[in-house]
Amino acid sequence: KQYRNRKAEELIDLIGLDGFEEAYPKELSGGMKQRVGLARALSVEPKLLCLDEPFSALDFLTAENLRTEIVELWQEKRMPIKSIVMITHGIEEAVLMADKIIMLSKNPAAIVEEVDIDLPHPRNRKSHEFEKIVDEVYKLLTNGKTKKLDEEIENMDLNKSKNIKFVQIPIAQIGVMLGLLELIDDNGGKMDIYQLGRDLMLETDDIFPNIEGLSILELSEVKEGDIFITGLGKKFVDMDKEDKKVLFKNQMEKISTFRLITNVLNNKKNHTMKEEFFKELFKKYFPQGEIEDIMDTIIDWGRYAEIFNYDGDSEEFYLEEGKII
Repeated sequence: KQYRNRKAEELIDLIGLDGFEEAYPKELSGGMKQRVGLARALSVEPKLLCLDEPFSALDFLTAENLRTEIVELWQEKRMPIKSIVMITHGIEEAVLMADKIIMLSKNPAAIVEEVDIDLPHPRNRKSHEFEKIVDEVYKLLTNGKTKKLDEEIENMDLNKSKNIKFVQIPIAQIGVMLGLLELIDDNGGKMDIYQLGRDLMLETDDIFPNIEGLSILELSEVKEGDIFITGLGKKFVDMDKEDKKVLFKNQMEKISTFRLITNVLNNKKNHTMKEEFFKELFKKYFPQGEIEDIMDTIIDWGRYAEIFNYDGDSEEFYLEEGKII
């Protein structure tokens, strides 16, 4: 007990919670709770400290302070560990803290790129060297994420669906995509993705799906970390509301995933099909943990373009009479 008390006091001092020794968990803020979590991890004196998005639930200033303190503890060798492995979706966070960034692909995860960072600590976010590395990481990620998928289906036969490969629809919001397109057009048709994400205060996971959605629809394209509006995208921006829907619908009909849905609805006598049918079919091809969000996105896109309708009460896709495709 004496050892435990002494160890707890040392760790409380290390993580900066002096004066809160007698506080109950409910009295601690989110940042304080994260500090306690760090102290618990350090209490067993591990050689490897594993952090899984440790700052994602914190407000900006609290997260920034904790990042700085962890790096300082590491640099001053006040923590009894040899290495730290941290999972993050924030590119700036990775460049700010890490000596090496390892980028993974999705489903299944595999190492696709490694970037060594030689910048001394503390690092200045506004320095040319820092921004250059952040831009490099963005380029590496976008080159892998927005290559157009060549999986379109010719002469689709539902009886041979086991051989079909569907285009995975990114979890992108219509309003965000259209807003991004207008913003790019207002900036001369080209924007740096890193700068775009920073200006909009969007994390990587928020901005990339929307950029990928625009790319799949051929309204934009990505080259070397920059996003460009295409001729079709420029035409789209200048259209009125109804014409935009028509163009959006035409582009959607080129995507195999939507072609399958409309093909099924056209082949049903009542032009109606349960959502569960498509969900079970797509489960074979899309990540299990994302299928609900992907289906929600498919429904949103379809409703916007009026390519099909969806009844939330009966959970059915359907075509209106007179709109058979």
